[in-house]
Amino acid sequence: MVAVEPIPNLVRRLRLGARMLGARSMTVAQVALGAQSGSGELSVPRRWNLPVHGRSYLTDGALHPGPNVEFASATTIPVRVHTLDGLCDELGVNRLDFLKIDVEGAELAILAGTEMGWRHRPKIMLEIEDRHLSRYGRGAADVFNLLCGRGYAVYGWLGQKWRSLAGPHSGLRNYLFAPTS
Repeated sequence: MVAVEPIPNLVRRLRLGARMLGARSMTVAQVALGAQSGSGELSVPRRWNLPVHGRSYLTDGALHPGPNVEFASATTIPVRVHTLDGLCDELGVNRLDFLKIDVEGAELAILAGTEMGWRHRPKIMLEIEDRHLSRYGRGAADVFNLLCGRGYAVYGWLGQKWRSLAGPHSGLRNYLFAPTS
């Protein structure tokens, strides 16, 4: 299992947690994922002078801060950026079964940075919100069109079970995409 996290203090916490739990097969990669490998900047908003890690986003390709305009300030952290395929090569990962992606609107950039992911056809759990995707000039329909066009079916957790969906559903943020074949 590989956990990807670009923020240094969160990487330390993840690694400590993995050691404490005895999760020897877990690797924590200190990197951001994107469409191209290189370097980038992560914008970490601040509230009451504390970082709001869950609303951090990679500034590469961002047109504006999106819903992060609600924060009075943000810190910028330089980060190493890899494509999903590049990270798999670096770590010696030769198979993808499941991806959980929550990147505040940059989902399409991560999916653009993989061929391996399409070959292996993993199940993909995505948090998809138009308010975050808009910072990159995209919307939820773009993500759905890409994945459905690649032969994935969409499911949402409704009424205490996974239900098949034709597209984005109001009130849902997390979706499961499963290959149809």
